[in-house]
Amino acid sequence: MTRCPVKVTSGIQKSGNEHPIHLHVPGDTPIHLHVNKNTQTHSQFQAPWVPPPGKTSSGRFVYDPTRRVKVKSDERKRRSRSAESLSDNIHKDFVRSCDTESDKGLRHEYPSDINTPDTTSIQEQPYAYLKTIKPAYISGKNKGSEDKLNNRSLLTTMVLDEWIKDLETATNRITKSARKIVDCIEQVAYEGRRVDSHDMSCLVQPRNELLLHVEIAMRAGRELCRWASSIQQQRDQVLTNYLTQTQTREATLAAEVQRLIEKLDRMEVDLELTQRQLNEQQNESQKKNTIHESVESLKGHLQRQLRQRESECSRLSIQVRNLETRLAEQQAQSQAHLETAQFNLERLRETKEALKRAAKSQKRRADEAEEACREISHKLATQESIIASFQTELERCSLGSRSLSKERHLNNVGVIHDGGPVDSNKAICMNSDKSLKEENLRLREVALKCEQRLHTAEEELQHLRANLSSCEALLNDYHGDAAAQASQLHILNERLKKTEADRERNQIQLDDVEQRLLEAESRNRMLENVLQSKESNQWNYASSTPTNMKLGKHTRSLHLDHDDYLGQNDQLNDNIGILKDQKIAGTTNNDLILELRRELCEAHNEKKQIENQTEMRLNDLRAQLNQADATNRSLQAYLTFLKRSYASVFQPDLVINPSLFSPHQPMTCPSTTQLAANNMTTTTTKDS
Repeated sequence: MTRCPVKVTSGIQKSGNEHPIHLHVPGDTPIHLHVNKNTQTHSQFQAPWVPPPGKTSSGRFVYDPTRRVKVKSDERKRRSRSAESLSDNIHKDFVRSCDTESDKGLRHEYPSDINTPDTTSIQEQPYAYLKTIKPAYISGKNKGSEDKLNNRSLLTTMVLDEWIKDLETATNRITKSARKIVDCIEQVAYEGRRVDSHDMSCLVQPRNELLLHVEIAMRAGRELCRWASSIQQQRDQVLTNYLTQTQTREATLAAEVQRLIEKLDRMEVDLELTQRQLNEQQNESQKKNTIHESVESLKGHLQRQLRQRESECSRLSIQVRNLETRLAEQQAQSQAHLETAQFNLERLRETKEALKRAAKSQKRRADEAEEACREISHKLATQESIIASFQTELERCSLGSRSLSKERHLNNVGVIHDGGPVDSNKAICMNSDKSLKEENLRLREVALKCEQRLHTAEEELQHLRANLSSCEALLNDYHGDAAAQASQLHILNERLKKTEADRERNQIQLDDVEQRLLEAESRNRMLENVLQSKESNQWNYASSTPTNMKLGKHTRSLHLDHDDYLGQNDQLNDNIGILKDQKIAGTTNNDLILELRRELCEAHNEKKQIENQTEMRLNDLRAQLNQADATNRSLQAYLTFLKRSYASVFQPDLVINPSLFSPHQPMTCPSTTQLAANNMTTTTTKDS
C-alpha cells in the first residue's frame, strides 16, 4: 500500500491553507489527478469527508452508490438546500412572477447584486441569465393618456431579442453541461476504474445545470409564443387610442380657432378707436412742439449754468473740507506739542525730585562733615593739651635732669676722689637722656601730624560749605524755573482751551455753511423743477395780467435768492477770516510750545521758520478769499442771467396768445420790459 497525494483543484472549498489533501487508498497505484479549475461554476455543497481506514486494514474501499450523506436543512440558509428542491423552487417562483406580470402588467425587477457566471453558480443565482422584462410603449404619447392599458404593457423588438439571447445562452449552457458529463464519464472509462463519490459530485453539478437551463429554454419559448399572440392586439388598441385622441384634439382646435376669430374682430374695432385717439393726440402734440422747442434751448442753457453752479458749490465744499483737514492737522500738532510739554514737565519734576534728594544727601554729608570737624577739633584740643602737658613734663624733666646732672657731677667728683662705682651711674644717666630725647622727637612728630590733619579738615570743611551754598543757589534757581514753567504751562492750557472752543465754534460755523450750501443746491433744483413745470404749463397762460403777476412773484423770489446768496457769501468770508485768525493763534501756540522744548539759542531760527509758514498760510487764505470773491461775482452774474431768461421766457407766452393783440400791433409787453429794466438796475447797483 502506498500513499498517493491527490491535488484537488475543483470547486470544493478547502478549509485553511491550499495544501493538497492526502488520502490513504489501499491497493491503488499512485496517480496524480490534475483536474482543471472550472472558473464558470462553483458548487456550494462540499463533498462528504471519508475517513481513511486504519493502517492495519487489508480490505479495499468499495463505493456504495445507495449511500447518502445526511445534511441538516436550515430554512434560513438557502445555500444548504439540495439541487432538486432548489430547481423546483426556482421554477415555481419564475412561473408565479410571469403570471403576476401577465395579470397586472407590472414590472419585475430582480436584484441587482446577481454575480456573473465566473463568480457564482447557476444553483446559487437561478435568474442570473434571465433578462429583466421591462414595459415598453410603442409611442410615448400613450403614457399620459387617461385610458391606459389594463392587462399588459406593449413590448418592443428589444424584448424579443432578449428572449432569443436567453434561448441561445440556455442552449450553450446545456451543451457545456452535457460535455462536462460526457468528459467525466470518458475519463472514468479511460482510467478503467469504478465511479466513486468524487466522480458523482462532479456529475451532480452539470446535471443540475442541464435541468435548470432546459427549464429556462422552455419558459423562454412559451414567452415568445405568448408575445407573438398578444402583440397584434396591443398594437390595435394603441392605434384606436391614438385615433380617438386625434379626433378630440381636432375638435378642441376648431373651437379655439372660432374663439380667436371672434377675438380678432373685437380687436379690430378697438384698433379703430385707438387710431382715432392717436390722430387727436398727434395734432395736440404738434401744437405743443412749437412751445417745447422754444423752451428746450433755454433749458439747455440753464442746465449748463446749473452745472457750473454745482461745480462752484463742490469747489467751495472742497475748500471747506481742506480747511477742516488743516484745522484738524493743526489741532493734532498742538496736541502733540502739548503732550511733549507735559512730558518735559514730568521730566523736570523728576529732575526736581532728584535734585531735592541730592540736596538732602549733600546736606546730610555736610552735617556729617561738621560732626567730623568738631570731632577733629576736639581731638586736636586734646592733642594740644597732651602736647602742653608733655612740654611741661619735658621742661620739668629737663630741670630735674640738670639738677641730677649737677648732683651727679658732684657725686662723680666725690666718687673720683673716693674711688667708688662711678662708671655704672654715668652709663645709666646717659641712657635715660637718650630715651627722653627720642620721646620728645616722637611727640613733636605727632603734633605736626595733628596740625596737618587739622588743616586738611578745615580745607575740606570750607569746600563742603562752598558746595552746599552752590547747591542751595542751584535749588533756588530750579524752584524759580519750575514756577515759571508751571505758570507758562497754565497759560498754555488756558490758550489751548480757548483754541478748542474756537475750533468747536468754527466747526459749527462750517456745518452751517455746508447746510446753507446744501440749501442753495436744493433751491437750484427747485428752480429747475419750476422751469420744467413752466414748460409743461406754459400753454395755460392766456392773458397778460396773470403773467405779469407771476413775473412779479418770480422776480421777488429771485431777489430773495440773490439776498440769500449774498448772505451766504458774507458768511463764507467771515468763516474764512475766523479760520485765518485761528490759524494765526495756532501758530502762536506752536511758538510757545516750541519755546518750551528748545533752548534759547534756537528761538530766533524757529521764529523765522514760523513767520515763513504764517506768510505762506496768509497767501493761501488770500488766494481762497480771491476765489470766493470770484465765485460771488459768478453767482451774481448767474442771478442776472436768470432774471433775463425769465423775462425772455414769459415774453413769447404773450406773443403765442393771438387774442390779446391786433395783427397791426407790435408783439411786445411793456410790463415785462419794465420789470426787466428794474431788475437790471438793481443788479448793477448791487454789483457796484
